[in-house]
Amino acid sequence: ILPLLYLKATLLPPCEPIGEDEPETFVTEEDYELIRRAIAGSVEDAKERLEQLAEEKEELAHRYDVVDKTKQYLSQAKENLTARYRDPIMNGFNKYYEMLTGCLPKEYKMDANISLTKEESGGRRQITALSSGWQGLVNICLRMALVDAMYKEEKPFLVMDDPFVNLDKEKMELAKGFLRAISKEYQVLYFTCHESRI
Repeated sequence: ILPLLYLKATLLPPCEPIGEDEPETFVTEEDYELIRRAIAGSVEDAKERLEQLAEEKEELAHRYDVVDKTKQYLSQAKENLTARYRDPIMNGFNKYYEMLTGCLPKEYKMDANISLTKEESGGRRQITALSSGWQGLVNICLRMALVDAMYKEEKPFLVMDDPFVNLDKEKMELAKGFLRAISKEYQVLYFTCHESRI
């Protein structure tokens, strides 16, 4: 009751002193009822807001759980996919690289993201650091390895749209031999816009 009386008193306007006596605050029943209603309304508003915030918190917690579980499932799916395809893709890459160049690609490694790197100058470099000609050759080997890994039982036809555009004469001869070799296993549709790449 005392805090309520104090609160009621603080809501009233200040009183003027009469003579030397301290001012007294008088609260009529009507004033008291107005103050009680104001306080009750504020409490009810606060309760409603608290309930609303609790509902929002529950909804946000549910959303968080959904996002967290989705993240876990996607992470697990990525790990499963990588485990399933990484070794077959690397083996296929080795096969096609050797077919193309005549030597094993010992300096190439594949990471967990199925991204190739090459050991060069004492460090690992992305294949984008290679010359455009070597990038083209490495990428065609990688693509063929992906096809092998994805289609174990069947052999789809391959469409190649000028894949050797950045090759010099020496590398183009390697690429032509490569096309002849893969055409023994796959049906290849090869498009080019220049006679030197036929």
